[in-house]
Amino acid sequence: MSLRLTADQFEGIGSLRFEKKLIELLGEADPGAATYFKTDAGVAELRQQCAKARRYGLTREVDVARYVTTAWLLGVDFDVKFGAMQEVLSAPQLTSAQKAEGLEKITVALFSTLAADGG
Repeated sequence: MSLRLTADQFEGIGSLRFEKKLIELLGEADPGAATYFKTDAGVAELRQQCAKARRYGLTREVDVARYVTTAWLLGVDFDVKFGAMQEVLSAPQLTSAQKAEGLEKITVALFSTLAADGG
């Protein structure tokens, strides 16, 4: 007897593994994130953000993780709330890695500006 997995089952296992790793990563930076993303609402939000990242053309796990991290830091609507973010995410000429790097650079710049302003 051998175990056979369908492509959908195999993909599901991979998605669960990725979600677990992402929750651990977010939890290392913010214990509140780990607590939230272990709830039903948190899991649903995590999956929704991963799906949004993929719709924007983020295909690599590391890039999806950067997107989800940005959503955690700036809010789930950061992709429409900040024009620069929307511009980067919607640029068809940018690769997945370039879009994720752009998100990170903009986020760092935002937090640097807030820190400099004392906010």
